[in-house]
Amino acid sequence: MKVLHVINSLIIGGAEKLISESLTYYSKFGLEVELLTFKHYDNFLFEDLKKDKIKVNTLNSSSVYNPINIFKLIPYLSKFDIIHVHLFPAQYWVAFAKIITLSKVKLIFTEHNTTNRRRNNSLFKVFDKYTYSCYSKIGCITYDVKESFENYLPSLNERLVIIQNGIRINKYKEAVKISKCSISSTFNKTDRLLLQVSSFRPQKNQETLINAMKKLPPNVKLIFVGDGERKMICQKLSASLGLENRVRFLGNREDVPTLLKSVDVSVLSSLWEGFGLVAVESMAAGTPVIGSNVPGLSSVIGDKRLLFEVGDDTALANKLMAILFDKALYAELKTYCEERVSDFDIKKMVNIYVNLYYEVLKIE
Repeated sequence: MKVLHVINSLIIGGAEKLISESLTYYSKFGLEVELLTFKHYDNFLFEDLKKDKIKVNTLNSSSVYNPINIFKLIPYLSKFDIIHVHLFPAQYWVAFAKIITLSKVKLIFTEHNTTNRRRNNSLFKVFDKYTYSCYSKIGCITYDVKESFENYLPSLNERLVIIQNGIRINKYKEAVKISKCSISSTFNKTDRLLLQVSSFRPQKNQETLINAMKKLPPNVKLIFVGDGERKMICQKLSASLGLENRVRFLGNREDVPTLLKSVDVSVLSSLWEGFGLVAVESMAAGTPVIGSNVPGLSSVIGDKRLLFEVGDDTALANKLMAILFDKALYAELKTYCEERVSDFDIKKMVNIYVNLYYEVLKIE
């Protein structure tokens, strides 16, 4: 079976990391797997795929939103049995390419979020219903994602299936811990380190965590890993609060497993989150993770002691104080995270998708 995964790009994010880590496992099931991106980014995700001998195709598009991408996709439709699509606007362009060519290729889509800005626009809802109907099955990464989709487009409910994301657990479990001063020369061994790994865009809401830092003791330090459009805004906010010496912006990093292993607490302060892959990565590293109480992320984290209400920086600061400075509570939550992560093995996820491919193709 020949399968093509399609995503906008390999710019570093949760869905992109998921694809980079999972494609080699599809190959182990005997599938011929390739990846197609609209824009090329030469980063460590791309390099990892090269090492795993996964072919990466690119349309070299000037913009992922350019409708010309529809026509660039057409030659690929006849080369594969299944095309598995991730994210918007790839979702639209692949569906339109299939429609205008009357292609018989089977399409699968993975829904990575509980919501998006299109759902508040009646015109987009028409397009969504039209394009989603081109997909034989829609994988929802949590029950919350499935439930929100059912409420949005109930006519497509029979196509939905819950398939939880997964990670290479041992990659994080076996990561080597490093000293705090190795992360930054301004840190020392008595500091308590927080880490947020996420791109800088409105959804990720780093501002809440920065505001919470003002309410925490001076020996609590914060590291941001990631890049994006709102990074400078967050840097300015940090400076305006006098946190320049306590907050570090490290950009994109290849050593996320090591960083997760070496900090005290991981934080996801998102406004919405379909899953929150870094929450699972943190658990695998044995690091307690605190997240905003939003659908998707809340069901992944599971324990109310590790959740706070969206945008409430005071509640977040209080949660962090309790976890960072109560040794018994910290040990209890660390054990909880280490045990919970077993539910999110990437091999389980790939196995379910492979069975879904055969089901769609009606191959026994």
